[in-house]
Amino acid sequence: MQVSPVDGEVLHCGPINSKNAVLEQIKGVRYSLDEFLGPVGSIESLNGKKSDCTLYQCVIYLAPGDYHRFHSPVEWSPTVRRHFPGRLLSVRPNIAGRLPGLYTINERVVYLGEWDHGLMSFAAVGAFGVGNIHVNIDPTLITNKKEDNALRFRSSTTSKMINQEYKPPYLEAIFNGEMKLKKGDELGCFRLGSTVVLVFEAPTNKLKWCVKPGQRVKLGEPIIMDC
Repeated sequence: MQVSPVDGEVLHCGPINSKNAVLEQIKGVRYSLDEFLGPVGSIESLNGKKSDCTLYQCVIYLAPGDYHRFHSPVEWSPTVRRHFPGRLLSVRPNIAGRLPGLYTINERVVYLGEWDHGLMSFAAVGAFGVGNIHVNIDPTLITNKKEDNALRFRSSTTSKMINQEYKPPYLEAIFNGEMKLKKGDELGCFRLGSTVVLVFEAPTNKLKWCVKPGQRVKLGEPIIMDC
């Protein structure tokens, strides 16, 4: 079972089409999985080696008045952190519904790792007035720095080679199994509201969603359960 990591509104939840490799901000408005998370082709499950699993996503919007801390939705081990410097546009649902790729434009912090069923990723997306994303378990992370301006407009698809060397649009840290999170552990906080995006593997056709788009959800309430 996974629980909601925040108080907020569910904007989208469901399976990801692995062939197209796109996510949904809100129904019908899509963006690239690779642009959002960075390259994940080395992860076993995304190479099709786990034929009994499907990739899923859940997008939860935190309004300015919501509890602004975020917690672990499951027991898992983050192994990689990617900090994508970016813009700080509003992520209100009416904006997300009109601007495809909004979450790939905004500053965000992505944690990639493993849970019981394979890939688990947790992304905290910045927003207008929410440039500071603080993560308790990652004291070296500093967001919204002027020194990162050179990365703000570099995308995964347009910044392949610079001086014959690949330059990714993010700053990466490797944890080498140092992090072990339990369900409900506090991860960090936003300043005011923003958005959390979960991308994870789970067994195909053995998953029951406990939430639906447009539903308000509270921290710790179940979002998925095993059938």
